[in-house]
Amino acid sequence: MNIRIFSIALLATQLGWVYAAIDCSTPQRDLIRNLGECCRKPKPDLSAFSSQCPNLNDRFRMSNLERVECLFNASGVIKDEELQLDNTRKMVNAIYPNDPEFAKAVVLSFDKCQPVVKARAAKIRSRRPTIVAPQPSVVTSKIFVIGYMSCAGQQLLVNCPSASRMSSNKCERTREFMTNCKPMIGTGNSGFHGGRLRWRT
Repeated sequence: MNIRIFSIALLATQLGWVYAAIDCSTPQRDLIRNLGECCRKPKPDLSAFSSQCPNLNDRFRMSNLERVECLFNASGVIKDEELQLDNTRKMVNAIYPNDPEFAKAVVLSFDKCQPVVKARAAKIRSRRPTIVAPQPSVVTSKIFVIGYMSCAGQQLLVNCPSASRMSSNKCERTREFMTNCKPMIGTGNSGFHGGRLRWRT
């Protein structure tokens, strides 16, 4: 091997530029924790929604899903199974009024998740028609809320503004994983989601 090429390859390996092929079928260790820690989030301001969602700050009276669902309904985020991007932007700007760059990253994350969420909803319908049938509007609504909660929270790490990014080996590895692998639909503890993750199949 040419000594120059060998030297560059060795240096790249030492600096962490050469990565093993990413296995998207298996979640990384501490993935959920890293999603929550690797992009610093400003403190949300929920005062604009106090009348429509009076129990937002009461963790004992509302689950994370119920809080997000209330925010979505109050803001008109989803209508006829379509993400209303302008309404999403208004909601996010109201929640993060003092950090426009972070708010922009959140909106971008929602936008990029549209095809992922639609595809997952269609797959759930085809696989579990009896689950959707009894109360189609209620079930479908929750599918989309959970979908955007999960996907946007994960995409946020990829779109995270430079000022909010945490620099560490674990964060870079997680960011690399989320950049190269398909988003997951389920619930986790980052951004707009909280709980367990379900891998796309």
